[in-house]
Parts: sequence; C-alpha cells; structure tokens
Amino acid sequence: EGIATMEKFSGRRRLDVASIAAAPILHALRNHPAVIRADKAGSLRRHRETIGDLDFVVATNSPAEVMEFFTAIDEVQT
Repeated sequence: EGIATMEKFSGRRRLDVASIAAAPILHALRNHPAVIRADKAGSLRRHRETIGDLDFVVATNSPAEVMEFFTAIDEVQT
C-alpha cells in the first residue's frame, strides 16, 4: 500500500511549493500586453494537497503570441 501511494504521488509537489513556482509565471502572463486576463487553474486553483503540473487559463485575442511568450518563460518546461 505504501509503495502504491508513493508511485501515485511521485512527480507531484506540495501545494505551497507549487504556489511559489506558479507565482512568477502568472505574474509574467498577467503583465503581457496581449493578455486580457490570466489565472491559475486545475489542482492549484482547487488547492489540492499535491500538484502534478501547473495549469493556467488565459484570455487573449492573440493566442499564438501569448503561447510563444509563455513557452519562452524560464520557469516553464514544455
């Protein structure tokens, strides 16, 4: 049972660690001139105990431009 639990949560991070990692990404997105609105989504938004990946929702009229910017952010791994 312990091994199954460990495998289930491997690669996941605690909420506090994930929140710290998400902050500069969200800040960068919100400050991009083509972004109308940006916010966290998924497990991070729902304040789950552990987070597997960071999800963001972005409103924009220039999705290709914002996606290119997003993938170029140092903290983002694609």
